[in-house]
Amino acid sequence: MPGKNICRLLLNPFNYLSGVRALASGLSILIATALIAALGQCRFDGVLGFHLGSTDHVGFGINLIEVLVAWLLMSSLLFAGGRLITGSRVRPFELFATQALARGPLLFTALAGMFPGSHRYALKVLPGGEEIAVLPADAVFYCLTLAVVILMLIWMVALQYRSFKFSCEVSGPKALGMFAIALVTGEAISLLLLIALV
Repeated sequence: MPGKNICRLLLNPFNYLSGVRALASGLSILIATALIAALGQCRFDGVLGFHLGSTDHVGFGINLIEVLVAWLLMSSLLFAGGRLITGSRVRPFELFATQALARGPLLFTALAGMFPGSHRYALKVLPGGEEIAVLPADAVFYCLTLAVVILMLIWMVALQYRSFKFSCEVSGPKALGMFAIALVTGEAISLLLLIALV
């Protein structure tokens, strides 16, 4: 059935897209994500981080560096973790390619950051917020944005784990534990790297 095929594609696209096609698709999405984030004044500062209502007004270049650093760092950590678990069964190109594609949900996160009024409301309510006038609808759009961000984050992490399993041929508690370690370590290191780089 078409519905089931769409669900399979969304939840496990690596059976349909892998190798060069996955890398090309993933990089195209990352570039588009960086562009939309720059237009919406959002930032992806970290492996998991997303900031709505950024006052830094960074351009496309900085946003692109942020998404690429997050992708390369997470892929490298998972590659190292996969080698620790499985030895030589890791397929590095496949891992990096599918990890790029796994970050696809961030495109929808960036688009959600452009909801009318959500940026304005974020500038007011976040720590160090500005004294600006907001509309009642702004709070609604802000909550919708947060809901999309949370859902897309869950989707992205699920895809990253499936990519790890697919490319490193791992499963079970060891794989889950190694993935969790890579995720936490990646978030910490990416924040430090981005502070140094940008």
